[in-house]
Amino acid sequence: MFLRNMKQVLEFIFLLCILLTLNSCKQSTSKSSDTVETGSESVIDATDNILLEDTTELQQYDPDRKFSIKELTEVMDTLNSRMGETPMKYSTSAWALDEGKNRVVVYLINYNKENINKFRREVIDTPAILFVEVKINKPHHPVCDTCGFSMTVRPEVYKRPVTKINVVIDNKSKSKLMGGEDFFIEYSDNGSWYPVRLNYTFNSLGYIIEKNASRDFEINIQPEIYDYKPGKYKIYKTVSQDGEHYNLIAEFEIE
Repeated sequence: MFLRNMKQVLEFIFLLCILLTLNSCKQSTSKSSDTVETGSESVIDATDNILLEDTTELQQYDPDRKFSIKELTEVMDTLNSRMGETPMKYSTSAWALDEGKNRVVVYLINYNKENINKFRREVIDTPAILFVEVKINKPHHPVCDTCGFSMTVRPEVYKRPVTKINVVIDNKSKSKLMGGEDFFIEYSDNGSWYPVRLNYTFNSLGYIIEKNASRDFEINIQPEIYDYKPGKYKIYKTVSQDGEHYNLIAEFEIE
C-alpha cells in the first residue's frame, strides 16, 4: 500500500515538472520574440530624423516621443565635444537640455532647411534635438544728437570680401563714456532697413572713452554666417554715460 501511494506521488511530481518546463519554454520564446520586435523598432527609429531632399518640412518633431535624461545628456556631451570642430558653431547661438520639452534645444541663428540638414550632417543627427530660431532684437536705446559723442566707420566704403570693419567713437562731451564689444548691423533693401542675422552674443567687457578723446573698435562682422552683398549698411553700438544708455549709429558701404 505504501509503495503504491509513493508511486502515485512520484508520478504527480514528474507530471508537474513537465508542465513547469513547458511553461518556461513558452515564456522564453515570448521574450525572445519581444526582443526581436524591439530591435526592429530601434532600427526604424534611427532613421526617423533623416530629411530627404524633396521634403518640405524643416524638422521632424514628434512631441509624444520621450527620451530619458541619460539619452539627452549623451546628446549634450556630443554637442559639447563636436561643436568647436565644425563651422556650424558660427550659426549656432546656444544649446541646452530642456527637461520640460524633453529635448536638447539647439538655437540656430539662421533657421532654415539648409542649416538644419547641415547640422545633422556635420554635428549629430538625432530626433532628440529640437531646433529653435534665435530672436534678433534691435537695440532700443535712444539716440542723442546733442550729447557731444558720435561714431563713424573708417573707411566708409569697403570692397568685398569684408571680414572686419573699423569704427571710431569720438567723445567730445564733458564726461567719460563706457563702450563694449556689442554691435548690431542692418542692411538696406530698396530704402527699407532689415537686420543682418548674426551671433549677437558678446563678452561683457567695458572700455572707457575719456572726455575729449576717441577710441577705435575693430568689428568682426562674421562673414562665416552672413554673405555680405554690395550695398548700404548701418552699424549700431551702445554706450553709457552717467548711468544712461545711448545708441550710436553709422553707415558704411560694401562694393
